[in-house]
Amino acid sequence: MRPASLPAPTDSPPLCLRGRGVATCYAVALLESLGWRVEPQSGPEDAHPDHAWADSGAMALTGTTAGPARLAPAPVASCADGAVRALEALARETTGTWPAKLDGAALLGERAALARPPLTRRGSESPGGSCRMVRCADGWLALNLARPEDEELLAAWL
Repeated sequence: MRPASLPAPTDSPPLCLRGRGVATCYAVALLESLGWRVEPQSGPEDAHPDHAWADSGAMALTGTTAGPARLAPAPVASCADGAVRALEALARETTGTWPAKLDGAALLGERAALARPPLTRRGSESPGGSCRMVRCADGWLALNLARPEDEELLAAWL
C-alpha cells in the first residue's frame, strides 16, 4: 500500500528528467517500472559508462588478482547514478526538496573503501568473496551465496 503522502503515479504530472545517456535512461526505466510517467528533457550528457566506472573508485576492484584494474562488463556505475537520479526525482515530486547532491557511482567506491577487512580484486569472485561468476552454456551467471542458508538452499534452486 502506498503511503498517503506519496501520490499515486497516475495522479501526478509527469516527472521531468534532464540529461542524455545511460544514467538518464536507467533513471527513466526505474521510474516507469514503478508506474510513474516520465518526460525526458534535453540536458547535460551523462558520463560515459567507462568513465563513470573509472571515476567511481570501484574499478580498483575489477579484474584478476594479479592483473591490472579493468572496466566493468556492464554499466554498473551509470546505473548507480541513474538510481540516485530516480530517487532525487521522486523526492522532489513528493517532498519538494532533495537534501544533498549524491554521486551514485562514487557511493560504490566509498562502500568499498569503508569495508573491513578491505576489499581486493579476486578475479571471478566478488571482492567480498560471496559471489562467483559461473560460465554457462549461453553466457555467465553471477551466483551470490552471501548467507549460510543460501548454500543450504542451492540444491532446491538447481
